[in-house]
Amino acid sequence: MKISRQRRPASREDYLRNHKHLRSGRGKIATAFRLLHEHKGRWVGMPVIMRVAKMGPVATHMSYLRQMGCVIENRLVTERARNGAGYECHSFYRLLKEPKEFARGL
Repeated sequence: MKISRQRRPASREDYLRNHKHLRSGRGKIATAFRLLHEHKGRWVGMPVIMRVAKMGPVATHMSYLRQMGCVIENRLVTERARNGAGYECHSFYRLLKEPKEFARGL
């Protein structure tokens, strides 16, 4: 069954359906969701998400998760490059709320 990627789930059933598919799905988005769910409330680095979910554009997949009802926070850390020339930017994500938590409030 395919995960519904709509702008905003319209009802409690949509949130619950999306949550069920994210928990049991085999796709990259579902794998990224399960990784964030395992580390709920803690920061997960972008390279870890890329490696585990075997995905390239992490920001795009996080956007899909947000459209399905997840609240995902992003943090950027900028530091001096190791070779001393310029800066490095590191990106981290964490899951704050799942679709089923929204469904409870409806």
